[in-house]
Amino acid sequence: MLTSLLPGVSSNWLVDQEDGFQFFLGVRHILQGFLQRQEAADSIMRYVLGLYVYWEVTAPYFQPRQQSSAHAGLVPDLKTIVRRYLGDSPHTVLGLGSTIFPILAEVGQHYRRMVEGQDCLTEMHEDELEAQLLNWKVPEQAHRSPDNHPMLRLLADAHRWTGIVMLYQAVSVQTKLTSERRDLMDRAIVSVMETLRLMPSGSSYETAVPFLAIVVGSELRQQDLGYRAMLRAFQGRLEQSVRVRAYSDMFQQLSRLWNRRDAGESLTWLELMYEEAFFPPIV
Repeated sequence: MLTSLLPGVSSNWLVDQEDGFQFFLGVRHILQGFLQRQEAADSIMRYVLGLYVYWEVTAPYFQPRQQSSAHAGLVPDLKTIVRRYLGDSPHTVLGLGSTIFPILAEVGQHYRRMVEGQDCLTEMHEDELEAQLLNWKVPEQAHRSPDNHPMLRLLADAHRWTGIVMLYQAVSVQTKLTSERRDLMDRAIVSVMETLRLMPSGSSYETAVPFLAIVVGSELRQQDLGYRAMLRAFQGRLEQSVRVRAYSDMFQQLSRLWNRRDAGESLTWLELMYEEAFFPPIV
């Protein structure tokens, strides 16, 4: 599985036209058999499984156009992976928030299907997802771990708030947000942006920033000049230290979205990606 996972994550680092999705499908197939056999997982496999779960969360943003429905049935049960192999302990990729990522993946797939005009989730199901996100807390076992760094706690909560942003983006594709949800969206944006502001430059935790920055940053409004400037500064640091073309492409797309929203358009980031048929990987 590792030999499929690594090329999938890194394909776009070298070749712009590669999205790594074919490797992603291969990992899904391998995992189905792994879960059926209920095999044990050592520390390396635990790392790989966590990386895969993170990849599944970002899948709605990089899988090629019209691929989400064709392969929806192939997605392994992420909650089973987390419960059986990852538990509540800190993870190198997922931090303290392993249990929030299956919820984020479900929200992301709902968002993608809404943009494609094919989802039929009921309002009750959306309310259930909203409640799961709002009620989620860092597991008690993770709190007691010696690896329980304050920034990990902040990042776990930032992912929870990012899920709220994603869910409300999905809802807003077809209906206007209520004033209550708009206020909660604003609260989520501020919470995530303030967590990113606290991130020390050069920190090992910066690898978690691109997903949060792009998804939540896409909702920054014209008056949020300070937060927009912060993300542009982060973009500069990231391009100097990592030099992955996909990051530059994502932030350029983010700037185009800001320009269009400043001009009065109400589209979300995933809608712009779909319109441009350009899905840069954000793993």
